[in-house]
Amino acid sequence: MRKILAIIIIFLLIGTFNVFAQSETNESKICNMKISTSPFQEAASEDVVEWTWIFYDDADTFNTGDPMDLPEGYEQYSIFNTLYSGNNLNVIVLQDTFLKPANLWYINENKEQILLEEMGEINMGDDKTLSDFIMYAKNNFPADRYVLSFYSHGFGWMGACPDNFLFDFLTMDEMQKAILGAGGVDLICFTAPCTMAAFESVYELQACCDVYIGSEEGSMYLYWMKSMEKIRNLLNFQTELSNFDIGEKIIEFIETDNNDEDKCEYLTMSAIRTDNVNDLTYDINVLAEYLLDNPDYYKIIESIFNEIERFGAGNLLDLYDFCTVLNNSVQDNNLSIILNTIMNSVSFSVMANCHGSFHQNARGLTIFFPNNFFDNLYLNLYGSPVFDLDFAQHTLWDEMLKYYIINS
Repeated sequence: MRKILAIIIIFLLIGTFNVFAQSETNESKICNMKISTSPFQEAASEDVVEWTWIFYDDADTFNTGDPMDLPEGYEQYSIFNTLYSGNNLNVIVLQDTFLKPANLWYINENKEQILLEEMGEINMGDDKTLSDFIMYAKNNFPADRYVLSFYSHGFGWMGACPDNFLFDFLTMDEMQKAILGAGGVDLICFTAPCTMAAFESVYELQACCDVYIGSEEGSMYLYWMKSMEKIRNLLNFQTELSNFDIGEKIIEFIETDNNDEDKCEYLTMSAIRTDNVNDLTYDINVLAEYLLDNPDYYKIIESIFNEIERFGAGNLLDLYDFCTVLNNSVQDNNLSIILNTIMNSVSFSVMANCHGSFHQNARGLTIFFPNNFFDNLYLNLYGSPVFDLDFAQHTLWDEMLKYYIINS
């Protein structure tokens, strides 16, 4: 019930937007299936390639396009035309569209969609669906490394992948449990969900992957579609590249492929390495503790709030820019040391980022910071059991925010 109430608030406050407008060996193993307790069929295979791309195509929301079936004029960028298997890569897609049954696909090296299974109605907002899908891909298309990408709507630290038909969505806690339960992956790409470069979300999934890729702003598949085949070729042909190298290349591709489009003025995309997340978390907690001990700074933060890069409903601040603007507004050596330490940690964690002209000061990570009465709704959810955010549980950030709202 609490989760249902949470999603009602999410859709009322954020709304739903169009996310878009925003070989023979492999085929033979498809034919030898056996029944499993999982809703997914299974086919035993001992063939191991370098990469398997696990694509969670959740278009099961109203007014949402589908990257498997893009509208006229964009057909050449559909998943099967740009993301397909090769000698070193398997591509598996779980597709669920609004009011239609779900399908499980294998995209072969000839860009053909091979139907693995008709799934019927499934809940894309259920962590078991995600966990079962990852395990299916690993068991049937084993690889040395895995990419997990999500297509859907995103809500930052609240989660992503709403299923409107079943009125559900994946919280970050549910994503963590699903991915860890399936043994983790190497790269996580939010290939459309908006505002997923939230530090709280990265913190939640830090043990799930080496590289986390998301957007501070609205994401949209438009930003990804021209780069998908380049990324595919990178995985298939340059197997010597590390996960970090690939993360950097993905951002490079997205930036290059979108640099001449007016609609990309709002583009933001960043690749975050998760091995520095705990250090950055420690630094942020030091700041929270300092602000709790010095509440006079709340008035200063309120006065500079509109100068800071903001995203989503306006309560997601670019972490680096927040520290920069605050540092320029105070004369406190102790606070400056804390802020500069955070900025250095952000620079180390965000190994690559790009942004359009409307977000010149975006540096790749946001953090939740409410600043008005309506944001109290979000604040009440932020530290609640509904979302069970590790970041809120492990730091003083939510306690500091409550004091800020009271004293500003």
